[in-house]
Amino acid sequence: MALHHGPIIPGIVLNREYYLDPVLGKSYNGSTSASNLVANSIYNPINATANLTNGAEFSSLGAGSFFFDGSNDQIRYDLGANTYNPLGLPEICTVYAWVYPISSTGGIFSHYSGGPVNLGYELAGGKIGVYQYYTEWREYISTGPSVPLNTWSQIAWVRNSSTTMNLYLNDSLNGTLTADTGTGQYFGGGNQGVLGSLWGWRFFNGYIGVFMIYSEAHNLSKVQQTFNMYRSRYGV
Repeated sequence: MALHHGPIIPGIVLNREYYLDPVLGKSYNGSTSASNLVANSIYNPINATANLTNGAEFSSLGAGSFFFDGSNDQIRYDLGANTYNPLGLPEICTVYAWVYPISSTGGIFSHYSGGPVNLGYELAGGKIGVYQYYTEWREYISTGPSVPLNTWSQIAWVRNSSTTMNLYLNDSLNGTLTADTGTGQYFGGGNQGVLGSLWGWRFFNGYIGVFMIYSEAHNLSKVQQTFNMYRSRYGV
């Protein structure tokens, strides 16, 4: 089981593998990098260092967040010993991001380079979505309510299997995605390497706060528990 070091951090501890909190003195040390606050996780601490790239910067919004200007700002994970995509996702996993979008379209968390199957988590016209590539691009979009602009929201991408994913907005189910059939059409796995874009395009404009990865699929109760842990901080 992953353990924690440094400041006490809120939320569900069991099976949490990655925790990034931009609060100064927690993950962020005031320079151009931030660290994973989970010790003994599946991720090498050097490779899991978040590197603020191309102008991504610390902001005091939300008691500490990272700002992305939508032009080319990124947080990159490929500057350590592992050259590409060091945050490999388990097939069954949950990814949380607290976001304050200024624009309705932008990549949140994605694969960076290489293949054969590439995955990206995004906002598309205000909707929560997933981009997937295997010989051709496919985009899967929630039919639920849009993520509001200029306010904080919790998004959760919950992968229940290699072909199904539940999407949550704050404390409610926002949609369920099912991968197309055929070779390479699945949501499983995914070696991720960047926050704030899809690969080197579709750059996010806004703020990203607490960001977490779990090696289990959270149900609605756990998503709601996580939301309630942070909602007062983010004023929702």
